[in-house]
Amino acid sequence: MLKDDLIKTKSKIKYPNTNYDKIIDILIETCIFYQRKIIIRIEQDENRNSDGYISNFKEYDFSLDQHCLEKKYFTQWDEYSQNHFLSESSKERENQLKRNAKDLIKKDESIKTFHDAHSLIKYYKDINPDISKLEKISSFFSNFSAKSDYDKFALNVSKNYLMNNILSLKISMIDLKDIDNLITDYKDLQESSSINNFFPYYKICIYLKRYIEENISVEDLSLNNLSNIGIALEKLKLCFKLYKNNFKWSENHLYFAYQLPFEESIINVAINDKLSINVFNPTAFSLSINYSDYKTFLKEIESFILNFDNQIKSLKNIYFSTNKLIEKQTEIQTQLKDQEKKNLELLGIFSAIIALLFQGVNTAGSNEKIEYKLLTFIAMFIVLFSFLFMIRLFFNKEEKIEKMSNWFQMSVFILMFIILLLVYTSR
Repeated sequence: MLKDDLIKTKSKIKYPNTNYDKIIDILIETCIFYQRKIIIRIEQDENRNSDGYISNFKEYDFSLDQHCLEKKYFTQWDEYSQNHFLSESSKERENQLKRNAKDLIKKDESIKTFHDAHSLIKYYKDINPDISKLEKISSFFSNFSAKSDYDKFALNVSKNYLMNNILSLKISMIDLKDIDNLITDYKDLQESSSINNFFPYYKICIYLKRYIEENISVEDLSLNNLSNIGIALEKLKLCFKLYKNNFKWSENHLYFAYQLPFEESIINVAINDKLSINVFNPTAFSLSINYSDYKTFLKEIESFILNFDNQIKSLKNIYFSTNKLIEKQTEIQTQLKDQEKKNLELLGIFSAIIALLFQGVNTAGSNEKIEYKLLTFIAMFIVLFSFLFMIRLFFNKEEKIEKMSNWFQMSVFILMFIILLLVYTSR
């Protein structure tokens, strides 16, 4: 609507010695440039519909072909914006980004502008992922000398953007124990820069959500696993709170992911041979963030936390109940096993005693001398004790052999003493 109003205004201006009409041309071109940025954002949306819009009783599609730049003021920014944001769906755009980045790399990666830095960040994050190269780009921002508060703001926004991209690669290589340090690092960065962007916590929330989903299982009810899942859920609650607060801040402040400093945000436009003006465009090639997608994520994580909080409590109850059943089962099995041992020992003793009685009756009724009968009885008692010892050793393997041997030796010693005493008295 603004563009149409400007066109109407231009047709009504009748000041031949002024440059109002050319200034209006610049404003119209600015409007077209912003329209094209909106269209690029719409083309990124895979769920977009094919509806267009109506202006001055004319129907327009959300198409770059129907919204062409008439001047070359913003051509460089417009071209780069298409290359950057449409590279994932266009091989041609990706190849153009590669060429731009490789031109910089040939110059020993000599970053001179924020635009150069952005180009290399895109290259080392999406096209040729390399965390170490991304981290080296931070030296450019560290050495940048801000000339105004606006430049300081642009520096802080762009440093956060670089750290966000580093996190996107790093998050897949960390362990659960590293999350606390990661959260602390980004909280410190945001406090020092006064930029409360939500993206780091968005990525950490995704990591923790995936960790819980991949590890929670009824089949793996170990205490260690349940403990790790519980820790991950508590970290997710903390991170989600930070994400929600920073999301509101970003939305309220119309936060853009990347910001050029003041001098790089200016384009010089020639009005005539003697006159030119500087056109300031604060967003340059950056697009506004599509906050609707991240709002959906807010609801998704909120529901996830509530659902899995209950699931973890249920799994812990199942775990402890199962453990109690296993302990009770083990206790019963141990008691049955002990009782079985005792029964077998008693049966063995009873059998030995019966055998001893039968042999004793035979010996007592024989015509042998009393000394022979005594020696026979003693031998029978030795066999009985040996038999009892073997039964105990067989059914009590957990007892120490030395202890059992000492018991046996003591029994033999007593029996030998009895034999010697009997032999001596018989003389």
